Amino acid sequence: MKDYIKQLVKIKQTRIHDLVESFFCKDVVKFAKSEKYAFVFFAADYNNLGDIAITTAQVRFLQQIFPTYKIVCVKPSDTIRYCKSIKKLSTNNVLVTIIGGGNNGSLYEFLERPRRFILNELKGYRIVSFPQTVFYGTSERDIPYKYAFIKAANKCSHLTVFARERYSLNKYRELKLEKAKVDLVPDIVFSLVPPRLNDHSGDGIALMLRNDIEKNVDVKHQKQIIDYLTLTKDEKIEKMDTWGDSTKLFDDKTLMNYLEKLSHKKIAITDRLHGMIFCFITHTPCIVIDSTNPKILSTYETWLRKQNFIKIINTNASIQEFISAYESLAKNIKPDAQMQEFNYLPLIEACKGE
Repeated sequence: MKDYIKQLVKIKQTRIHDLVESFFCKDVVKFAKSEKYAFVFFAADYNNLGDIAITTAQVRFLQQIFPTYKIVCVKPSDTIRYCKSIKKLSTNNVLVTIIGGGNNGSLYEFLERPRRFILNELKGYRIVSFPQTVFYGTSERDIPYKYAFIKAANKCSHLTVFARERYSLNKYRELKLEKAKVDLVPDIVFSLVPPRLNDHSGDGIALMLRNDIEKNVDVKHQKQIIDYLTLTKDEKIEKMDTWGDSTKLFDDKTLMNYLEKLSHKKIAITDRLHGMIFCFITHTPCIVIDSTNPKILSTYETWLRKQNFIKIINTNASIQEFISAYESLAKNIKPDAQMQEFNYLPLIEACKGE
């Protein structure tokens, strides 16, 4: 109970703080009242290629369905001042979108806080949360964040929330949102078209393993995999993690160059969701190691289980199970002739208010 009350007080304090900041904010953005706008909140401004890909795909998606709209990307840190400016525009001229991904839940409060602000302050506008993985923990610390999200969502007149896999669809339905529509579409990155596809003739192995709170491959297991590939199979390994620490910010060009490079690889090994999706859209054979987060397995089960060039193994799988997956992909397996096409019609209709 102590943790519950502590987090509840914290949520209320941050709400008051954000309202005060909004009231005194003079650094407003000016928009033409005669124009139509689609806003992309939480656009990536950091070196995570998965999140850069989500932002790029979401912007391109909106450009296709709203060719006359001005698409405006908003960084998380700019949420308050942009909300203040948007409130001066007609609800008929504005579409508010929240970036897709895996940021809805108690794991990333630095994005839940501005999300609640958007829902509270722009509740009369059309708001579409692009396909998400949602996760609210069950601890005393986590529960207040779940209820704060529900409370903010229930204030909105035109909110649609999209899950990107069936696990999250069920979790959203369990929240019993009173007004919001809940639907299922694939991760928006599936809609990206890479620059070109190569034949995967054998330019080594791409290793795309994470090193953060969601990492679930221990050092010993990772070494076994690398030793097998380098010592037993004499493969050339290149680390191609989607997270970078470069001082130069990633952009669309960085992303497309990455996809181009990946498409040359013989096989990729990843424990990242967007590592798996990047392999799918570039037709790169891939071994996926499941993570602590249900998003990988659920995405695979919802959309990719019929694909012959993507193999998923449990994080506790033995080295023999990894070898079996590797050997099956190393037999020059080519992607199915009929690649799956994904249906984004519910998302299009939600954005158009249909």
